[in-house]
Amino acid sequence: MSAVFFKHKRKRKNPTAVFSLKNEKEIIVKLKHTNDSLSLLCIDRNKYWTSMEDINTAVQECLDKGFVIECIPEQVEKALSYDPKHPFDETFKQTEIYKKMFQYQKEGVEHVVRNFNGRALIADDMGLGKTLQAIALSKYYNIHKVLVVCPAYLRYNWKAEFYKWLGIEEVSLIKKGKDQLNGYPVIISYELAVKKKQDLMDYGFDMVICDESHYMKNHKTKRTRGLAPLIRSIDKALLLTGTPALNRPSELFAQANMIRKDFFPKFKLYAERYCDRKMSPLGYWDDSGSSNPHEIHWLAKKTVMIRRLKRDVLKDLPEKHRSQLHISMDVRHTYPMIPLFEEWKELNRAIPKMKACSKEVQAADFRRKCIISQLYGLTAEAKASAIQQLVKDNVQTGQQFLVFCYHKTLMDSIMEVCPEAMRIDGDTATELRHQYVKDFQEGKYQVAVLSMLAAGTGITLTSASHVIFAEMYWVPGVLMQSEDRVHRIGQKNPCHIQYVICENTLDPYIYKAIQWKLETIDGCLDQRQDRNFKGKDIQFKDII
Repeated sequence: MSAVFFKHKRKRKNPTAVFSLKNEKEIIVKLKHTNDSLSLLCIDRNKYWTSMEDINTAVQECLDKGFVIECIPEQVEKALSYDPKHPFDETFKQTEIYKKMFQYQKEGVEHVVRNFNGRALIADDMGLGKTLQAIALSKYYNIHKVLVVCPAYLRYNWKAEFYKWLGIEEVSLIKKGKDQLNGYPVIISYELAVKKKQDLMDYGFDMVICDESHYMKNHKTKRTRGLAPLIRSIDKALLLTGTPALNRPSELFAQANMIRKDFFPKFKLYAERYCDRKMSPLGYWDDSGSSNPHEIHWLAKKTVMIRRLKRDVLKDLPEKHRSQLHISMDVRHTYPMIPLFEEWKELNRAIPKMKACSKEVQAADFRRKCIISQLYGLTAEAKASAIQQLVKDNVQTGQQFLVFCYHKTLMDSIMEVCPEAMRIDGDTATELRHQYVKDFQEGKYQVAVLSMLAAGTGITLTSASHVIFAEMYWVPGVLMQSEDRVHRIGQKNPCHIQYVICENTLDPYIYKAIQWKLETIDGCLDQRQDRNFKGKDIQFKDII
């Protein structure tokens, strides 16, 4: 590529041409701070397409028009010439574990070996068997010294999976900080792994598997900073998550950086290129946006990430249908919310006009967050009676179903009208949790009342196919994970997902935010827009 790409630095507010990679043969040029146009093929407002062969011609046209050139990053150029050719041992195809895998799982194992040499972010959709692929890779490399880091509630599940696939009965399962490392594989929670980091570094591992690796999505947290050196120090490293970015593209960085720091070196560079980084009125860098999603999608899949979607590889999996269930509430619940909504809207108008970094703007932003938190709680209260009625109506069908909530108070309300229901929240013991899941799958419970944060991952409830979201959550990845407790391998029936939206509450705002965030995430992870989250509107009777 022409050296001209490294001679021109972007200047603030100057007419700028941003060159970004779509794939090995295509370039996207985006014009910023100008109303001018190019002779290239226009694909969208201010966006143009050119081939890699004609890139120098496009650069020259931009220079002739006085544009500053924003270069394709060096790590992207490096990735263009990155051509790993690690051989795959064909004798592994004769092993029992390989023969039991689905075809796409076999392809996943081979891809990680050939293209990533055992260091990868396995980001397959929820329910596609990432655990099996990781265990198969430990078998392929004949690695005995394995470390598994996972959420605390998944430790026993990993123990069961090692026994199921490899016949390993004895594992070193760390339950408390005082427990000693004794044997392999070692299974430990994220919290304990941070506390025992030095012991783990000294113990010696040849492979590390981090399940639900989005737990390390924030590069600034103590958890991420503590575990990153450990993960980098181990030869083979597998990060497993169906939602590598729960909320925004910035959340992909820390995980990719642990796997291949050479392609994802510094967050500042990443945020400027892929997160539309800008200074917020509150005086901090806002990295919550998205920019050049096509390029980060290509770079991640080229260097660290393998990702398949259920709708592509599980053709026989029943469909998942979403619907909105609109409800009204008792007017008495409206009165406490009206002044809060008015104050919230007034703050939204006032904050952009305030002096950046001032105490005034910080106080206003803090107040805005408090208002949203209050409205979230009041929304749960306003929906309680309607949700109770909805649950009672569904019990009459005789079919199993799940109800996801955020607030424990709403879960309590449901249990009042359905005391025989199974309940899993943050206080449920790990051992009891597994028994609940087993009993539900065997049909001993009709209703499961679940916390979307405590029970949205790590469990399979495919005996049900109907899910009710009594509440929503600001992070779309949490909702997607919760949906897929039923929509996964083993499901035999079409899945019906209902989102209950209460008028004149915070619900409509959250639902719109979820839709926007999903479009952003899909752009950087999958470069697709065929996810249907809007669903079909179903009107529910007014409950007074």
